[in-house]
Amino acid sequence: MTDPTSEVPEELVPADDLSLPLGAGREITVRCYRALLHGCPDKPTISLDRAYSAKPLVLVDKQAVFPELAVLSFFRRKGWEGAWVDLPHRKYFDRMPNQSKGISLGGHAGQVLSRIAPYSDDGRAGCWDLVLWAERTVAFAAVVGADGGAALSSGRSAGAALLGDSRIKWLAAAVKSGMSAAQFAVVVWDYRTVVARKKRPAPGPSGG
Repeated sequence: MTDPTSEVPEELVPADDLSLPLGAGREITVRCYRALLHGCPDKPTISLDRAYSAKPLVLVDKQAVFPELAVLSFFRRKGWEGAWVDLPHRKYFDRMPNQSKGISLGGHAGQVLSRIAPYSDDGRAGCWDLVLWAERTVAFAAVVGADGGAALSSGRSAGAALLGDSRIKWLAAAVKSGMSAAQFAVVVWDYRTVVARKKRPAPGPSGG
């Protein structure tokens, strides 16, 4: 994510950068984007574990997916590889859980996560939602809903309120391990508003 003009998907619209606290009076500035996603008009008939029942679903290429996987699909179109970090189940997914048992993070991405873990009190707890890689470049993205994104307009503490303590602590651990601000991005998503076209009134009977 070192060159946002060429590596960030067109679906992500730049927003104001976020200043995030790292503790001991230090801060880091991270890029922030907004994304509009298509909601599912009807509940899709897909089989998912009950643990996922509270997660919203959006449509990408007519497929129902979680917002994190929708944003991941945008990055993949730009040449990135990546995975959604499903922390509660301790798994990584590049597809919906009903289509995959998860993937293994090998190579440089796995090494980066292993390097961060010793700096975090809770291991990988708080890891950001997406881990992305292209050759030896590794980046992370936090994907949050617009209800949380309302905090973007609340001033200096907006970033901390938006991401929560766990993500902030993990970010601090990642920076201690040697990662830079350019390797992180926050994506605030909302549902795309569909404007219904008004039907033209039927022509009335002609007089005669």
